[in-house]
Amino acid sequence: MLLLNNYLAKGHGFLVISTYLMTHALSASIANQPALSLPNPVNGTSNVIIGHCYTPASLAGVQETNPRDCREALKVLIRQPAFTTPLRFSKNLRRGIKVPRGWTAGQCIIFVSCENDRDAYTFRFADVAQNARRLIDGCVGKPDETGQWGTFKWGGVDKLLDTMTFYVSVGKPVPPSPGVGEGTVMALTGNGTMIEVEVE
Repeated sequence: MLLLNNYLAKGHGFLVISTYLMTHALSASIANQPALSLPNPVNGTSNVIIGHCYTPASLAGVQETNPRDCREALKVLIRQPAFTTPLRFSKNLRRGIKVPRGWTAGQCIIFVSCENDRDAYTFRFADVAQNARRLIDGCVGKPDETGQWGTFKWGGVDKLLDTMTFYVSVGKPVPPSPGVGEGTVMALTGNGTMIEVEVE
């Protein structure tokens, strides 16, 4: 408690309190969401995002992450300026703020992206955080009720709001290859494609 009081006395009170309040608000907002599932084998030609937890059987090359790092990455996302402001996003810079965009901590990355280069969509970083929290709670450190995997530890993917092509993913970042720009990491998408993600 003394450490927290010292931290607050140094002017960090607003950040601590706002992060705490946002985390608890996210918990309440995801309470009524349907559970994520194990993926069904699907034809990879579709742009439709089907929410599911990753497993080594569903996503070749997927690596383990952990709940602690994913909660820290969520805190980085929650501190995003304009957290509750609706903004327009797209892979096409002429149509909106560039995606993919991500937030990392340790062995976890949360990122938002789009399945194609055409679509643009308006959402808030708070919407991304809500999906990310649901994925962390359901796909990182949660026991697998089927008993096949013991505990889910690879993350997952889910569509963002009512769009069919924008999605949020939680997983382990992949070490960047030489030539990848500073401020970016590589991440595995739900269809097994490796993409560069600009991180905050």
